[in-house]
Amino acid sequence: MNIYIGLLPADTEKIEIQEIMERYGKVISIALVKKIIEGELVKFAIVDMPIQAEAEFAINKLNHTMFKGKNIQLNKARTNENGRRDEDRISGRRATDF
Repeated sequence: MNIYIGLLPADTEKIEIQEIMERYGKVISIALVKKIIEGELVKFAIVDMPIQAEAEFAINKLNHTMFKGKNIQLNKARTNENGRRDEDRISGRRATDF
């Protein structure tokens, strides 16, 4: 199950996310993404955890908790109609919107 972790501090490192998420179960991969949206740096992560129960437990425990002074948000990562994450989004728009 893919988990979206949003509102991460700009200086967040992949290893920090890995250490936190592995407390709740096995982590297959982590994609740490940073974008500039309306002149502001936005950083988020997509974490792949293979066991749904562990992923849901992590979401329930970590959603709206403080991480490095910021209130982070966790939820199940949204997928598009093809069952894939919306990785083709640019500054809040889909690449197909242009």
